[in-house]
Amino acid sequence: MKLLKAIEAADALSPNSFELEEKLGWCNEVSLSLRRHVKKRYEIMETRVTCRGELEMPPEIPIDRVEAAYLNGRFLTRADLRSLPFMAGAELWRRYGVSFVNPRTLRLVYLTMPEEVENICVEGEFNVSESKIEGFMLPFKKGDEIVCEMPDDPEFEPARTYVYDNDGENLWLTDDIFKPETGAKLVIKRVICDETEVEAPYDRMYVEYLLAKIALYQHDYDTYSSHMIQYNNIYDECKRDYKTRNPLNDLARFKNYW
Repeated sequence: MKLLKAIEAADALSPNSFELEEKLGWCNEVSLSLRRHVKKRYEIMETRVTCRGELEMPPEIPIDRVEAAYLNGRFLTRADLRSLPFMAGAELWRRYGVSFVNPRTLRLVYLTMPEEVENICVEGEFNVSESKIEGFMLPFKKGDEIVCEMPDDPEFEPARTYVYDNDGENLWLTDDIFKPETGAKLVIKRVICDETEVEAPYDRMYVEYLLAKIALYQHDYDTYSSHMIQYNNIYDECKRDYKTRNPLNDLARFKNYW
């Protein structure tokens, strides 16, 4: 189900005045919970123990999302991983055959998180060419579908296209939609076409969660409780079904596999 469809369904059942950004935030909460506890997806990265007290980790991957680690071909427990940067050189060599003088690659299996779905609209003046918009740090990512409007140009019809790349200074598009122009007034909107993390019939949990949140902030606690019960029932059923159909969805269970 499209997230906007889930929001439309909730709005039809419980008319409200909450902003789209708030409802997308509630949908993101459901997606995050599903990825953390049900549909776990892992990726592998390589890093190094550079010196005592230092473990090179990108800031977007906190240590609590690392499910497994391998140093010099040996599996590390969570406790060992946490204490790894603080081991003395002799202990590090004795356990793993690694020294700070000649550090070895540390391979980490970490849990990925879904990107938050955002309702983005940018207005301003930009230099444009056929398939490029010049703009510093525009908040659109590669693959985003966007709609471009030129409110001061009656001959320009709103054009849909995709972001081919964003290098921080230019937004490159997949289609030639502009005539070269300096200081063109643009409205750029991200098309919200994202789907729920799960398919029918479990996608109904998004609607129930939205209804629960709407009731909660309207101080209707009985209705909130009823919808949370329905949400939890669907969530638990989805979790049982997913584990039954995907018994090997956890990369971290495989030790010393490379």
